[in-house]
Amino acid sequence: YLFYYYNSLVINYQVSDKQKAIEVLLEAKTKTEIQQLPFYTIFIYLNLAVLYFDTSDFKNARKNLAKLKLSDHFKSMDNVFRLKVNVFELLTFYELGDIDYQLNIIQKDFKDVLNKDDYKREKQFVEIVSKMDKLSADELKQKVNSFYELTPENTLTDNDIINYNEWLKGKL
Repeated sequence: YLFYYYNSLVINYQVSDKQKAIEVLLEAKTKTEIQQLPFYTIFIYLNLAVLYFDTSDFKNARKNLAKLKLSDHFKSMDNVFRLKVNVFELLTFYELGDIDYQLNIIQKDFKDVLNKDDYKREKQFVEIVSKMDKLSADELKQKVNSFYELTPENTLTDNDIINYNEWLKGKL
């Protein structure tokens, strides 16, 4: 029950007070009962990374993603989930000014997933991020608009760790 208590607090605070949600997660991280749950590392580190990213603390977002990816539980997770975490990590690298290493990991480790029709959106998003600094403002806008057509705003789901459309809007 303790896990569900902290989970509900995080869900509540992530909308109204992101800093408070971070504090709740940092407290939950110290609880032995929560540490014993297999889902613990994913819940704690992924939510911390998202909240730090949302507050523009990209270094801490990156650190928590690294801890998540080093966990044994992450390695056994679904390939698509791991792809989404790696795409999220690509955004943290982008914000920190260096995407080459992470981009190579995604293109190598998730090549098969990205070539499936079901993940056309993720593939196009990674391509846009990889070229953002090389494109003119008009070219970027054209690629972003093409990307938006894959998932119009009114049909977006919570399948993305970070809302790709919103992140791209912030870059135009």
